Amino acid sequence: MIREIIFSTSNKKGNFHMAPFGITIKGKDLIIAPFRPSKTLDNLLENPVGVMNYTDDAYLYAALVVGKGKYKVFPAKKIKGFVLKGSLAHSEVRVIRIKDDSTRPRLYLKKVYEKTHKPFQGFNRAQSAIIEVSVLISRLGILPFGEISKQIAIHKSCVDKTAGPREIAAWKLLMNRFNQFIKKRKKK
Repeated sequence: MIREIIFSTSNKKGNFHMAPFGITIKGKDLIIAPFRPSKTLDNLLENPVGVMNYTDDAYLYAALVVGKGKYKVFPAKKIKGFVLKGSLAHSEVRVIRIKDDSTRPRLYLKKVYEKTHKPFQGFNRAQSAIIEVSVLISRLGILPFGEISKQIAIHKSCVDKTAGPREIAAWKLLMNRFNQFIKKRKKK
C-alpha cells in the first residue's frame, strides 16, 4: 500500500523542505523512494530524519507540487525536524537502512514518535482527484504525456461535481502548470 503524505526534511543547517510523497507500507516497513535528483533525498542523506505529515488539505499537495506551497511549521518532538502546522497527525521517522539505486533509492524508515492533532473528517472526491493529479503533474516529462492527459480528463469531472473553493483553487494551480508544460512542449 502507498499512503500519500506531506514529508518534511531538513539539512544539518536546519533549512527545511516540504514535499508530497507516497510512502510505501509493507508490513512494518515504511519506505520512501525519491527520484534523483531530489531535495528530500539530499536532506535525508545529510540528516537522516523526517516527519510524515498527514493532512486532508488537498490544496497543499497541489501548491507544493507547483512550487507555491505556503505553510507554517513547529519543531518536532523527538527528532531535529519540523511538523506541518494544521496537520491531522504526524509521525517522526528515522532512516534505518538505504537500498541504493542510481535512479530511485529506497530509504527504510522507523517511527520514533507519533501524535494525532485533530480528527479526520473524510475526503470528498475532488480532494482525492487533486491529490492524484498532483502526483501526475509531478511526473510531467517522466510519464507518457497522453496517459497524464487522459487521467486529468477523468479526474476533472470529480472536481467539477464535488469541489469547494479550496479544491477549485488547487485545480487551477495544477492546470496552470499543466498548460505551461503543454506550451513548452509545442515550442520543441
